[in-house]
Amino acid sequence: MLCADKNQERKCSIADRLAYCTGISMEKGFDIGNVHIAGPLVLGPMAGVTDLPFRLLCREYGADLVCTEMVSAKG
Repeated sequence: MLCADKNQERKCSIADRLAYCTGISMEKGFDIGNVHIAGPLVLGPMAGVTDLPFRLLCREYGADLVCTEMVSAKG
């Protein structure tokens, strides 16, 4: 999918699509302690789903922070 701006021939990120559809700017980030996360899109930990290839795809499509899989204390 190309961005809505016809002058930009590049792949849109999720943040670009959300900003276009909702009119809400997705540029503002946040801080966790002294670490700054550049944007608002976070992929939460999910058991059995978030292996490395999936996390890399999410980063490629605009996720600003990704987490490893959840680990069960019960095994």
